[in-house]
Amino acid sequence: MRMPLRVARRTVLAATVATVLGLSAGRRVAPASAETAPMTPAEAFRRLLEGNNRFVAGQPPLAVRTPARRTELAQRQAPFAAVLTCADSRVAPEILFDQGLGDLYVVRTAGVVADPVTIGSLEFAIEIFALPLVVVLGHERCDAVLAAIEALQHGSLPAGQIGAVIEALRPAVQLARLRAQLAALRVPPDTEPDLPEAAVRAQVAGVVERLRRAGPVIAPRLQRDQLRVVGLRYDLETGGVEIVA
Repeated sequence: MRMPLRVARRTVLAATVATVLGLSAGRRVAPASAETAPMTPAEAFRRLLEGNNRFVAGQPPLAVRTPARRTELAQRQAPFAAVLTCADSRVAPEILFDQGLGDLYVVRTAGVVADPVTIGSLEFAIEIFALPLVVVLGHERCDAVLAAIEALQHGSLPAGQIGAVIEALRPAVQLARLRAQLAALRVPPDTEPDLPEAAVRAQVAGVVERLRRAGPVIAPRLQRDQLRVVGLRYDLETGGVEIVA
């Protein structure tokens, strides 16, 4: 017999729990269970940052990726955070945040483009798993952003649906270019801006703002401090992340 949606949702939400005890000592957080308290946005964010610190330091991964964990996840999942990031092969959230199977709900698009389906995917996870944290993760030297800058400079879009990605990145590129022009007018002039880097940051900040204003799934949770939306920028060379928005 099929389980009623309301009961099924309560069952799933009850599983979206984890403990943060022992984080400061670098110990592995226990897998989610019905006996532990739900994570707060701050706890979820700290868990990600501590995992990134381990990754940057080259420490052995603490992520749980065992056959037993795989078997457990075959029955249900209980991620503690969602990550919207670029499809770039060098940017793998589970690795750079040192998280295991079932820990993160990841959505990836070229250039961190957030179309309705992308936002709907995040809202789905927030609604079903009561996630306390959504991270928008951009990165330096983004090929999609570089392609958008080049295409917009020459006034020609690539063939196929690649043009849709370029168009989605147009506002961030234009904003970065405008800020560069304003910086050049200052006396004394600022250091010559890095347009690709500025566009990456503008894209992340823009997506964060769009998500924060999205409703009715996200906005009410933000108002009740049940959810946090954070923009990060990933450094390909150091492996570290920094807050952008």
